Amino acid sequence: MKLFSVPLRLVQEQLQLFATALTFLTRLPWVARFALAEPEALARSARYWPGVGTLIAAPAAALMLLAMPLGAAIAAWLALGCTMLLTGGFHEDGLADSADGFYGGYTPQKRLEIMKDSRIGSFGALALIVVIALKAAALQRLLEFDANVAAAALLCAHSWARFSSLVMVRWLPYVSEGAVNKPVAQNIGWRTVLIGLGYCCALLVGIAALEIVDPHRLAAILLVLPGLWLLCGLHARQKIAGICGDVLGAINQLTELCVLLLFCLMR
Repeated sequence: MKLFSVPLRLVQEQLQLFATALTFLTRLPWVARFALAEPEALARSARYWPGVGTLIAAPAAALMLLAMPLGAAIAAWLALGCTMLLTGGFHEDGLADSADGFYGGYTPQKRLEIMKDSRIGSFGALALIVVIALKAAALQRLLEFDANVAAAALLCAHSWARFSSLVMVRWLPYVSEGAVNKPVAQNIGWRTVLIGLGYCCALLVGIAALEIVDPHRLAAILLVLPGLWLLCGLHARQKIAGICGDVLGAINQLTELCVLLLFCLMR
């Protein structure tokens, strides 16, 4: 029995970390009882964030395929609604707050103050409308071309979107003082980033193996996303001298949109 006690304990620990990641990134109520509450555990669970992205996208992709008889537009919007229901609009809220803060304030301190306000302003509303509408349009176009490609795009988009947070917290300082997630971000190391990258690349390899999309075109994701993250990071550093939770949510949404648009070019 002692021979199996250590592996079983390690498996149990990893399952608890996965439950911790699920609790943080989704609104699934029944997983919280298995999660670990310590900030250090939440930082360690970050290696599973891209996998949680896939798990969020999977039921949305299934719903999208089932809804195809209703039309591509309805199926696309149902898929987006499903992901927002699962996450509670967690990252969409960050997009709206970041837009309001970045373009409604004139100093880093004022921008951070605006971003903490729960009310949505004009910039935030416009950002949500444009980004969500573009995601719906991209999914609709993919569904009209090939439903399997649309499903693959949704899985990749959500996985790479969660991975973007790992990249940004390793690059830029977390500037929101008093934020609950600041110590979490500060404890995410390069090993966690590499694990997340490995998972996302494995997902691309799996899609390529299924011959859903040309493998050479999938490589565009590896070339374009770093450029997007670089631009977003430089902009965030200019506006607030770093990142915060809302900025991570905004970059998450822009990454998701970018991947969907790249898949549209893979036809």
